[in-house]
Amino acid sequence: MKIMNICWVACAVSLLSVTEGMAQSVCPTGMTYVGQAYKEDSQNNREAKVPAVEVTVALPVRLKINQDYRQVGGKWAGGAASAVMTDGDVPNGFAIIAGGTTGGEKGWSVHKPDVVVLREEDDVIVQRGVKIRLYCHSGSGFGATVGHVSCNVKADICVKAKQ
Repeated sequence: MKIMNICWVACAVSLLSVTEGMAQSVCPTGMTYVGQAYKEDSQNNREAKVPAVEVTVALPVRLKINQDYRQVGGKWAGGAASAVMTDGDVPNGFAIIAGGTTGGEKGWSVHKPDVVVLREEDDVIVQRGVKIRLYCHSGSGFGATVGHVSCNVKADICVKAKQ
């Protein structure tokens, strides 16, 4: 029984390390992965939709952001959805890698993110977060609403920390 427990712990730690490594690999070189904003919807015989829902990803406590970094070449929408933001809307020091379901009438988009204060002590910012709205839809045509339909949208958040 102890051997199974040890194996279980080792397997869980290995999986966590692999998952963390995969998440880190989405970030540009020199940036740190801080989290993912994610939403999905699924319906039977009607359109699946996430209607620009706001999601906040907490940044590490006391993180200092290197604002010299500027993202270029981001993808802000896919499929049958239109982009509602540009690279210039991404705050300095951040990279956002967005994606979602596409195909047929499906589409996704992310909206302009905002850096917000999550915690403050004695007029000093202790923790910030990135607030971003996410949108996806499965389409509203007959073929897009028959049976089980779904959509999802995500935004991986990366930050360039000050050294």
